Amino acid sequence: MVSLPGTYRISAQVTLPRPTGWSVPIEFVVTAPNKAIQRAPKAFGP
Repeated sequence: MVSLPGTYRISAQVTLPRPTGWSVPIEFVVTAPNKAIQRAPKAFGP
């Protein structure tokens, strides 16, 4: 999954072994990657 920079909220719900209600949402921030960090080359594909 790829996310654009920004502020996001996420919550969860468990169904097994016992259903629960939704959790309190947490907020997190996605920042732009550091240009000094290089992606590893793909092992397969174009």
